[in-house]
Amino acid sequence: MIVFRYRHGTLGLREVVRSCTKFVVASLVMGAVVYMFIDIPGVYAGEWTHRALSLTVAIILATAVYFGSVRLLRARELQEMWGIYGQKPGYDD
Repeated sequence: MIVFRYRHGTLGLREVVRSCTKFVVASLVMGAVVYMFIDIPGVYAGEWTHRALSLTVAIILATAVYFGSVRLLRARELQEMWGIYGQKPGYDD
């Protein structure tokens, strides 16, 4: 193990743990917000159209809270993802 670390370095394990911690925190925040939303009386009551709309709102809320939390935590991976998907076709460096 010592020889491997000497030859190849630390492999960025500290950065991996830092990133995982940020994603876990964002997931916990998202879970708490969505739980509070679905705990509102009458959210999932009523006809199937009302329940389907409530589910749609819960999914949109979860997505917004998760990505907002990750952005506030300044996760580098999110910036890389926007860099990959935000490129226009034909403009490769």
